[in-house]
Amino acid sequence: MARLLEGSTVDFRATDPLESFTGHAPVASAALRVDPAHPATARGSVTVRAASITTGNLVRDRNAARGVFEADRYPVLRYTISDVQADPTDLASGATVRLVVTGTLTMHGITRKVTARGTVLRQGDRLTAELRFDVRLSDFGMDRPRFLFLQVDDLVTVQVELVVQSPAAP
Repeated sequence: MARLLEGSTVDFRATDPLESFTGHAPVASAALRVDPAHPATARGSVTVRAASITTGNLVRDRNAARGVFEADRYPVLRYTISDVQADPTDLASGATVRLVVTGTLTMHGITRKVTARGTVLRQGDRLTAELRFDVRLSDFGMDRPRFLFLQVDDLVTVQVELVVQSPAAP
């Protein structure tokens, strides 16, 4: 099992008619199996606590935790990896490869297929993956935040930085 390292985060970018804003959450846990030399073998899941998401605005954070994420009812967001395509398939130490990661995202009690694209860098037995995908809040039964006549767009871009150390390194 790979060990989750400091620096593993999930960020998102959302927009409304007047501004774009970002949110941030540390990865709470990861249960991953991966051979650093062969990233396409990766399987497992990554979890974020809904209540840990921050945007730099305490009122917005509180409203998001209660009204959007309903963190008391749905405390975790989980991405489970079902397939990884790596180009090239072998990953030498010091090298980076492109990834397409397919899996399911469970958020707000609903599970949907999500495909992320990005890269992974190998440094010995340490892997740093940077992945990006879009989600529609409506696909997960979530109410888009609203203030007066301003409403957050349905489409939100998510960026994940996952840093792990694998015991499977040669």
